[in-house]
Amino acid sequence: MLPRLLLAALLTVLLVTPSADAATYCVGTPCEGTSKPTIDAALAAAATVPGKDTLMLGAGPFTGSWSITAANPVDLVGPAGGAKLISTGNAGLVIDAPDVLVENVQVQNHTANAASGIHARAPWVKLVRVGVKDAPGTKLQVGFRVTAGAQLNTVSTSMSTPGSVGVLATGAPTAPLQVYNANLTGDHGLRAWEWAKPVRLERVRVKAQNTGIAINGSGDVLADSVAVWGGLVALEARASAGVLRHMTLANGSNGAALWARTSPLKLSDSVLVSGGEDLSTDTAIELRRSAFRPKRMEGPITQPGADNVDLSTAWHGMPSVAAGVLEPVSGSALIDHGTPGPEPAFDVALRPRPVDGDRDGVARRDIGAFEALEKTSVEPAKVTLIDPTPPVVATPTPTPIPTPVPTVVPTATPVPTPPPVEGGPGATAPPTKPQLRIGSVQARRTLAGRATGAVARVQITLAKQGRCASKAGALRRAKRCAWLGAGGRRTWTLKFARKLPRGTYTVRARALDGRGRVLATAFKRVRVA
Repeated sequence: MLPRLLLAALLTVLLVTPSADAATYCVGTPCEGTSKPTIDAALAAAATVPGKDTLMLGAGPFTGSWSITAANPVDLVGPAGGAKLISTGNAGLVIDAPDVLVENVQVQNHTANAASGIHARAPWVKLVRVGVKDAPGTKLQVGFRVTAGAQLNTVSTSMSTPGSVGVLATGAPTAPLQVYNANLTGDHGLRAWEWAKPVRLERVRVKAQNTGIAINGSGDVLADSVAVWGGLVALEARASAGVLRHMTLANGSNGAALWARTSPLKLSDSVLVSGGEDLSTDTAIELRRSAFRPKRMEGPITQPGADNVDLSTAWHGMPSVAAGVLEPVSGSALIDHGTPGPEPAFDVALRPRPVDGDRDGVARRDIGAFEALEKTSVEPAKVTLIDPTPPVVATPTPTPIPTPVPTVVPTATPVPTPPPVEGGPGATAPPTKPQLRIGSVQARRTLAGRATGAVARVQITLAKQGRCASKAGALRRAKRCAWLGAGGRRTWTLKFARKLPRGTYTVRARALDGRGRVLATAFKRVRVA
């Protein structure tokens, strides 16, 4: 044991000696730290000090591009109104150090194709109150690019250029993607592509000209209070599984509100509304206390209880799905028809739920991302619930007809023919289930595909950003695209009089029999370059 005097001396030294593990630098603003003229100068000074330092920024603007390396971790904090960074590089800010915080920052992207605002390449990066704008005249720009995993809280993007993406998460993730309290606009909103780690979305708004949210490869998705409007598709899921609650998924064209492939999702308290299909899936999806139109659903769905709202018989009460105005108003079938119970929560606008929105004296959660204010509706909406089991139609019993007794004439007993061996001579092939496949557009003028089964003709629609293609190759605005007849059956083609405008098209196809009945349908997004 150390002598008491020596122990006291050591404690005194520890208490009075300042820590040399971190430092604070001030750029463009007074603060309790060391002033530096530029961000580059502050980063250079921070590199000489061990530990994670802090850079306090003024309003700016600051012009350049910067990197936070693993050897020099730095938190970057701007004022309450946000520090403006004008990027001059492929990324305004590259972060290679884990657990770095960037707070109160607004980034203007560089005027170059495929430029990014912030690229988080290390895991557990935290971006708080950060916004990104794209540069006019460019394409394929990204607001937030995430490679390993990050937490984005109260972030926003203002993107309008072709191919732009608000949040792009792709790479080799080692941590989850977490997005909270976000407001994203762009050609695409959020894309978590080949993302093998959890995806967490809470209180997120997305408005995209193409696809609102796309998730591919995540087996652990949890989304709550998310409002998405997509010009082509609101939510696209591929090879993903998870739970979605209080989703408002809307699409203004003839695409789909939810388009899922090999994705056994579970939805509750969610509304799906589209100009085309409310849901298109090839894998069973579970729906509880949600709202949609049964005849706009393609693929297997399960309804564990008779509690889903039939929107084909009740007004959904969203002012303009085509324009992306999705908050329910008076008379909406979404108000007070969600899960009962007093469980407290918040909607996408951070308003508490449940609220008694239909004046019936009972506070019950609304369906969708938005919770209507108290007494929004004059009276409760009259809605019809969707029967989870298909109706059973009795088969009428025909009236018996007397059968005349024929005169029996003796005949030789025929020798029975042995049954054909499977796959051998005389074997009959089982009937082929009709199938329909969509190919690509060649030379911007010809769309081809294949069909199997007893198909008599094939019809096609093409849509791009709410406009429908005609056989002349022109795009016109229409609420619903007209079906265009394709030539051929087994191998079919649709030729246009002139080249189609470049871009991404939503292609819908259907195969008909000789009586005009639909045998098979197909849906695909096709790029015309």
